[in-house]
This record gives sequence, structure tokens and C-alpha cells, in this order.
Amino acid sequence: MKEIIKDGITLAKHISAKEWGEGLRFFSSDDEFIQVGTWCYDEGKELLAHIHNEVERKVFWTQEVLYIKQGAIRARVYDVNEVFIEEIYR
Repeated sequence: MKEIIKDGITLAKHISAKEWGEGLRFFSSDDEFIQVGTWCYDEGKELLAHIHNEVERKVFWTQEVLYIKQGAIRARVYDVNEVFIEEIYR
């Protein structure tokens, strides 16, 4: 996973499909606003019902997730002051 972080703020994460593995894998930590994970199971796998813990979180910026099923993406990443940081092209 490629993370772009500036001044302690995670601006972007790029998770390649090559990083997905068998079973359940998380790419976020418990303190992040969005839980990010992949579930890679064979057809017919049944997962146990569960609930998520109630957690109060304060959000400062809108979050966005892009899932690219086929093709490529070119994303220019800026910091909170609109200063260009890095380009992701995959």
C-alpha cells in the first residue's frame, strides 16, 4: 500500500489488487474514519453476522474512495492548502 502523508495527515492511499490476499485483510487502523478492507473468499463462503462498535468520530474533510475495476487512474494529490504533493498513476 502506498500512503501519501503530509504533516501527519493521510492525504491518499493506493492499494493495488496485487496486495489483496486470501481471506480478510484490513488496510486501515482503528482510529481512521473509514474502515478499509478486502474480502477474498471462494464462492459460497458465508461470513458470520456481526455488528460494528459505536464510535464517535469528528470529521474535518469529506472522504472519497475510488475503486478502479479495469483500466488505470492518474490522480494528483494536494494537501489541505491546495499545494500539489504527488501524482499517482497506476
